[in-house]
Amino acid sequence: NWLQKGGVERAIISNLLEDITQITVYEWHLDFIFDPHKNIGFSDIRPDRTLMEGEDVEKEFTITMKYPFSPLTERGRYLDKETILKIMRETPDTTAKKIAVQMNRPLKIVQNRIKELRMAGKIKFNGKGGHGFWEVLN
Repeated sequence: NWLQKGGVERAIISNLLEDITQITVYEWHLDFIFDPHKNIGFSDIRPDRTLMEGEDVEKEFTITMKYPFSPLTERGRYLDKETILKIMRETPDTTAKKIAVQMNRPLKIVQNRIKELRMAGKIKFNGKGGHGFWEVLN
């Protein structure tokens, strides 16, 4: 009965929560970083010694969870536009295709957001034929 009611899943989640060493909050996702020593059963290691070091180890023990803001929701559209504005400020000569790749969004959605930003007077393209740069207006 306990197994059928999700007892194992709850026990696993409870143990995982104890092993989280850091939660990093990003605009689009959360990263949960776990203690690799606890995960492999070496939680008794002296603090001045480590079995593994480096970025690769941290990646191995990180779970990324995306926020549930679909680009089709009002909040998702707002966040898309804010991200596009940030990218255009940082790299004014960028393209919609590059922005789509950077945001992991379909090109059509990025093109629609750029159109919305242009119509709202938030951005302007200086140039012709795809050669030029974006200007973010106040």
